[in-house]
Parts: sequence; C-alpha cells; structure tokens
Amino acid sequence: MTFWRNLFYFLLLFAFDRSACFAQKYSEQSEIFRRIVRLIKEDRVAELATMVRYPLGRPDPLPSISSENDFILYYPVLFDSVVRKEITNLNVEDVFEQYGNYSVGDIWICDGKIYGIYYTSEQEKSLQLKVENEIRNRIYPELKEWKEHILTWDANNLVVRVDWISKDSGYRYAIWPKGRSISEKPDLILYNGKSEPHGNMGSITYTFKNGHWSYILDYWVHEELPHLRILYDDVEQNKIECKWLRQLDCK
Repeated sequence: MTFWRNLFYFLLLFAFDRSACFAQKYSEQSEIFRRIVRLIKEDRVAELATMVRYPLGRPDPLPSISSENDFILYYPVLFDSVVRKEITNLNVEDVFEQYGNYSVGDIWICDGKIYGIYYTSEQEKSLQLKVENEIRNRIYPELKEWKEHILTWDANNLVVRVDWISKDSGYRYAIWPKGRSISEKPDLILYNGKSEPHGNMGSITYTFKNGHWSYILDYWVHEELPHLRILYDDVEQNKIECKWLRQLDCK
C-alpha cells in the first residue's frame, strides 16, 4: 500500500511540476508576442527585423526574405492595414503550442525568433501571380497549365515538379536532369497521380504509376527531408533524399 501511495504522490508532483513548467513557458512566449505586437503597432520595423529568423519563407514562388534589410524593404507588403489591425487586436495570452513552436494568430516563433508569418496580403498575392505567370511563360509548353503548384524537389541529379491539374487529370509529375532548363522537354511526364494524407499535421504521399514503375514522393513532418522512392512491380529500386526548391530556383 505504501508503494502505491508513494507512486501516486510522485505522479501528482510530476504533473504539478510539468504544469508549472508549461505555464512558465507560455508566460515567456506571451511576453515575446506582446513585444512583437507592440513593435508592429508602433511601426518599429528595424527593431522588429532583429527578431526574425532568416531566411523567412514567403509563399511559393516568391523568394524568401533573406536579411534584415530585405525585411525592412518588404515590410509594407508583408504587414498591410488588414493584418496590422488583426495583430494589434490579438490576445497574446492565447498562445498555441506545437512541437515546441508557438503561435498567436498568423505569427509563429521558435527560440524567441519569428520563423513564420502565415498571412498573404493582397499586394503579395499580386506579386505571386506576376511571378507565376513569368514561370508559365518559361516552362515547357505541355506544363503551362496547373491549378496549384504542389512541390519542386532537388532529387540528387534530378529536378522533380508536381502540380495539381484538375479532378479529371489529378496530379502531374515531371522530371528533368539537373541543369536542364524547365523550358526544355522533361524526361518524364505522368498524369493521374494520387495523394494520401497522413494525419492532420501535413504529412503526405503522392503516387504516380507508369506501367510496372511507381514513383512515390513522401513528406513526413517529423523528418527533416522528403524522399522520392522508385519501385518496379512494388519492389523498391531506389530511395532518394530530396531537398525543397522554389520554382524560381529552376531556370
């Protein structure tokens, strides 16, 4: 009986300490967010720029913000009047935590630095459309049409591109040897690809079939890099560790 009583008190104490630890962390994060909101409200852009982890990604195909100077120049595009009003009205006590990262509204921080701003202003959407049209004008003619660009990966000596085309055509897969221009014909173009989400955190698999061959693209949020797997009659022939590319990285 003494053992179970001691175990109960230990677990109770552990839970209390854990709860106190989380409360302290949330309090610290709330203070960081409070400072961020104050800097945005007062347009103290240069000071805010020091609280960003670079490069700060923007929606593909736009380039990332790579330095404090770039952030200062891009600030009016990033924080328009709509999002500034939303941010200044945020409740900074309402912190959301996921895998050690924290968010309030559209702003995510890690280790006290902003690493994600998941808001796209109307001006930024216009820039996206402009750059996307430039890519459409450059890419191989058969690939000019897509509803949504899904990914571009560096797969060792290959460049892999996947787009959502339509309900009838599904996903499209195209590969070029690295170094070849996207204006040239890809080595392989496949349609009717399928997607299989894994949970609700963003992990996903795309599968394309070509006779006996299967091309499977795996992205798992808990893994640092995605993979391209090539199978023949469902037997894996190759597994390639890939790196993310932006469309602008492909000439």
